Amino acid sequence: MSKKPELKSQNRLERSELAHLTSWFQRSNRKPLMLRGARQIGKTSIVRMFCSKLNLNLIEVNLEFEEKLRATFLQMDPSKIIRDIEHHFQCEFNSNTLLFIDEIQAVPEAIQGLRYFYEKKPDLAVIAAGSLLEFVLSDHGFSMPVGRVEMFYMGPLKFSDYILARKKKSLHKLFLNYKLEDEMTTLEHQSLLELFFEYINVGGMPEAVHEFVQSNSYSSVRRIQKNIIQTYRDDFGKYSKKVPLERIDRIFQFSAVNLARKVKYSEIDPNEQSKSLILAIELLEKAGIIHRVFHSNASGIPLSLGKNGKFFKFLFMDVGLVSSFLNLDSIEIQKIYFNPPTDLILLHKGMMSEQFVGQQLHYRSHIEKTELFYWLRDESTQKAEVDFVIENGLSITPVEVKGGKTGTIKSLIQFVKDHKSKSAIKLTTKPPNISVKAVDQANVTLVELPLYFAERIHELTATLRD
Repeated sequence: MSKKPELKSQNRLERSELAHLTSWFQRSNRKPLMLRGARQIGKTSIVRMFCSKLNLNLIEVNLEFEEKLRATFLQMDPSKIIRDIEHHFQCEFNSNTLLFIDEIQAVPEAIQGLRYFYEKKPDLAVIAAGSLLEFVLSDHGFSMPVGRVEMFYMGPLKFSDYILARKKKSLHKLFLNYKLEDEMTTLEHQSLLELFFEYINVGGMPEAVHEFVQSNSYSSVRRIQKNIIQTYRDDFGKYSKKVPLERIDRIFQFSAVNLARKVKYSEIDPNEQSKSLILAIELLEKAGIIHRVFHSNASGIPLSLGKNGKFFKFLFMDVGLVSSFLNLDSIEIQKIYFNPPTDLILLHKGMMSEQFVGQQLHYRSHIEKTELFYWLRDESTQKAEVDFVIENGLSITPVEVKGGKTGTIKSLIQFVKDHKSKSAIKLTTKPPNISVKAVDQANVTLVELPLYFAERIHELTATLRD
């Protein structure tokens, strides 16, 4: 098994995570790395690609398949574990070896044992990953090796990774290096917008992206997405025996087609108590399939201080899977963004745009789970809602998401008035633009950015912090 596995073409998708893995590998005080994230987002593939790029001796142990080695990992002794692996695979560890423990949840004690690799074999690079790992971490009765293991969170490919997967290197460079003071040509904007519409349809699941890069076929992508969705549904029985599968599936389907709306439990199921529904929601969150955007009164940093857990909106894990749920095709998506508005077009445009933005924000950090917030003022005379509020240094910045080129900013203005903000962000399909608005005798900088820049809004607006 010391022989490097053949990399299938879908494993060759360049991802920004590779740079983070390289940084981890080169640290002098490197700890074992645990990859966390939903199924089928490419954890195993990226480890293989990383080892291939750095020409490392990859020794991969899948504890779900290698039953004979499970008892070995119960020993908590790295030297004995290494000897047994060498004997089992007829391989040899050396100074250039990376040990990859895949499906580590099959032996939960092996998670606790990672601390001993750090303490007794600090020179050996170790990465662990697993399916539905969050359930094992939360339910198993052992102490996590705090301070001995580094967590690394993964999600679907970000939009910038999608640009690179489509082999648009000049656009990728433009995307990553663009600054607010730069000019963008009409052609550059239109080219990025076209990729944005593709991403709305294809999403960031590695297998779907690979298929579209190879075939340019949306129908083939839909087939893969339907299979992924079914795989997730097949897993529901592994979540919890205390929660009926029907309840989990009901929330799964509800969340995918009711994005970006304040959740009312009665709309999910009028016959279920909210406590029962919340338990099922939390299970889907652990699996990484859905996320909640919570209301915050945005009264200070961190935003979680003003969190109200009673009010939240759903986001799905991937916008391409949402498109599959809605049975949209590429032509319909173009219609959603450019045709004269109807109730259905407005509904879908808002859902897809907010899903895209939330997805890029949620997966922006690899070192921690990013919690998302929105702001709601629900007063009888002045109702207002801002799609996202973000922490930008010591500032709180409101972010309004618009599906097209136009749209009012009444809620943004209301937030600015209530919180004395000095800047606000509006995401549309228009090219970038910066203007100054007078609000209550104070100047407010309004940054209008194309939707496709969602993953970079913290960087792009860093100079505007209060």
